[in-house]
Amino acid sequence: MIERFIALAWIFVSISPVLAQSSKPSSSEQPRPIKIEDRLSDPVYVAWTSEPSVAQCVRCHLNDKGTEFSRQREMRDWIDRDKHAIARQRVEPFSPENQETELLDLFTRLNRLALKQAAEEEAKGYTLDRSAIGLREVPAEWIGTSNLLSRRMCDKLWGEGTVETAAGYQRFREACLTCHGGVSQEQTASAESLSDYPIGIDCLYCHQQGEQDAWQKEHLDEDRWRLSSPRQKESRGMSDMVDTANQASTCLDCHVGNRDKNMFVTHQMYAAGHPPLPAIEVQTFCDQLPMHWQTPSQLHDNLQDGKSRDEYFAINYPGVAEGGPQQFSETYFDTRKLFIGALQARRKSVKLLVDSAATDDWGDYALYDCAACHHELRSESARQRRYLTATRSVVPGRPRQPEWHAVLTDVAYRLNGKQAYADLGKLESRLRDCFDAKPFGSAAAVRQVGRELIDAIDETVSDVSRRPFNGTLTVNAIKVLCDTDVSRLLTYDAARQIVWAMNVMIEEAEREGVVFSEATRRALSQLNDPAVTGLDVDLPAGRGQFIYPDYLNDAFERRAAFEPTGLKAVLDDLGRSLEAGK
Repeated sequence: MIERFIALAWIFVSISPVLAQSSKPSSSEQPRPIKIEDRLSDPVYVAWTSEPSVAQCVRCHLNDKGTEFSRQREMRDWIDRDKHAIARQRVEPFSPENQETELLDLFTRLNRLALKQAAEEEAKGYTLDRSAIGLREVPAEWIGTSNLLSRRMCDKLWGEGTVETAAGYQRFREACLTCHGGVSQEQTASAESLSDYPIGIDCLYCHQQGEQDAWQKEHLDEDRWRLSSPRQKESRGMSDMVDTANQASTCLDCHVGNRDKNMFVTHQMYAAGHPPLPAIEVQTFCDQLPMHWQTPSQLHDNLQDGKSRDEYFAINYPGVAEGGPQQFSETYFDTRKLFIGALQARRKSVKLLVDSAATDDWGDYALYDCAACHHELRSESARQRRYLTATRSVVPGRPRQPEWHAVLTDVAYRLNGKQAYADLGKLESRLRDCFDAKPFGSAAAVRQVGRELIDAIDETVSDVSRRPFNGTLTVNAIKVLCDTDVSRLLTYDAARQIVWAMNVMIEEAEREGVVFSEATRRALSQLNDPAVTGLDVDLPAGRGQFIYPDYLNDAFERRAAFEPTGLKAVLDDLGRSLEAGK
């Protein structure tokens, strides 16, 4: 074992002698905003900037020069801090006996790429200190327990060792890499090398529609491209990530599911070892990535002196921008994303049901609320009381739809007026009746009612996206969440959603100058105290964090022990303090 790690260390230091020669300065050499030697010593940088699919992105979005419209450090934030950048590498299915060999192969590949890039930089006329080039650290976070878990899952699903064959790896690609590797459904059938692959999610997976790349050259004309409509940009192949609903939908494809893109974690996959998909609150998750883009508020401030600012925002934020710069500057965009994200999460959940109703695996347990079965059995529990105190007829023993997004969705439904709220409530009630009438629900009935609900949610998203979110609306939404009945806080994930939402709205309100009372501040501090609520609302963000096994084991223990009474007491205190502080 020691000899193997000595060999690994040698690979890293051996690059320096190889690069010992130095080129003469070129007359055209310009100061660089960052030392290229440092970048060529970063394994993630070396891996990504060698990928043809993102090579054009690197030219502008990794130079730190910045403009009023683009900070031009987006790739830096993605490479340096976001775990999506190495998502595929972390789930490659390695067996324990092959782990060291895979690590050696990875080191060899990275060093080869660093050498190649060093030569390319020198060919451009830059002088490099080759003695300063060398991978600074062993990328231990790239290969670890998650790879072993992935291999164990593959062996259980398809037979031991099957994934080592071309046909077996193809099954892995189709089942797993549509999310973990940024591989589209069309790409899953390609004959890709098993050892020379991108290490994670690339830029184009979110920002480009398929192979339509005409936009890549056209968007370099920044002023002209900026004032093109979203429809024009999409016609040239660029995905509209300015639109909050589209942005949320892209995230939720993986984090909830999308059967059209072969993104669906089946119950069989869970049984084989896939960690439970955590509930997702889009604004909180984006903030923890961290965001590599500017928020609408940040961009609005940066474009303050730009002649095209108002036109840009009128094109991309219709309705919100109609009240002029003052209204736009007072809009709570984080809160806006919070509720648009909740609507889109509900839409994705219903769409999974509708699409599954047309397949042979209708009734897959993964379509339902995990906690309906996977919870501690206690006498006189809050779960039992929910059935006894329900205001509508509820059939015990029926698997329920996922509940984690229900509370935020209900608040979001209210944003479109009383009539729309009532109409959505009726559709939700009809959908619940489908699951009460028959165990697991009638596929035909769910498909019919689900389609109607999806259409209604789409209309609500469109209307809500056009309305400005201000301080009054945000504080009122906080008060509504404080009144949440304890019966809706039973699941750990539903409870965390509320705390995440509270944090988003409170933090944004404070940034906008809202001053909360001391009593409110005390209640808020308790809201984020696991000892009080039983909730851990921190996310395992960053490349150094592994979900399996440590974080996952802790999460399971918290779920098993969770009781909603502590959280409900804090919400009551918070609600009273807000009312008293009028």
